[in-house]
Amino acid sequence: MSTGLTVSSFTGTFFGLPVDAAGVALAGANYMDLGELYPLEIQVAAKEVTVKSRKVATAGQNIGAKAEIENISGSATMRQWNANNLAWIMSGEASALTGVSGTMAATEFTAPVPGQYIKLGHQDFTSLTCTSDPTGTTYVNGTDYEYNPVLGLFTSVAGGALAAGTVDVLIGGGYAAQSDYRIEIGTKAQIKVALLGHLYNEFSGKTHKVELDCVQMTASKGVNLVSVAGSEGEYLEFSLTLITLPGKTSPGRIDGVPM
Repeated sequence: MSTGLTVSSFTGTFFGLPVDAAGVALAGANYMDLGELYPLEIQVAAKEVTVKSRKVATAGQNIGAKAEIENISGSATMRQWNANNLAWIMSGEASALTGVSGTMAATEFTAPVPGQYIKLGHQDFTSLTCTSDPTGTTYVNGTDYEYNPVLGLFTSVAGGALAAGTVDVLIGGGYAAQSDYRIEIGTKAQIKVALLGHLYNEFSGKTHKVELDCVQMTASKGVNLVSVAGSEGEYLEFSLTLITLPGKTSPGRIDGVPM
């Protein structure tokens, strides 16, 4: 005889759409695959309210009870680091970089003392030359100077020809196009998204649809930008508040049925 119990274990794919407080998509926004998103938890917090009699003979006595929903919240763990996920955990936004490759003409600088760095005005250098000013002497990378090509920082090497920190030099080189993303930190206090989910029940083989109209996402754990060895697979944790939009009776639907 069946007990009426069912067992569920879901796999799922979720897509997020940045929205405003009214659940309307932000200008130019489209749904984004949120990658490995698990666990995703939703909790409905309710309180029990006692119904008391208003009849003279039984006035004040309990004649029933009902539950009132106080809050609908949850949590989500993103296990894939991409530009949008990282921007959301930092209350910021991601934008595509539009820089192009080019050449920095020989530019005048005063070489700093070893251990101090100057910014060269460009990043992602593919080549660099450093000569005297006026030109005539070519200085040697690793002997007279060192530079960080990704950040575009330049310093002198102790014992080299520039170590005094007073030598004028000409620095030039080529730099690559920037084709990734820039993440602005702390620019958006409110991160709201609409979520669409496709769930697959591993036991029954059935699929289900989850629709959440407007979810406030708030970072609930810090991000280790420089991690300890062996900490691969760190993830981004959010707390969620599900918002019921004007004109709606619930914050979302499961298989088309209001939650």
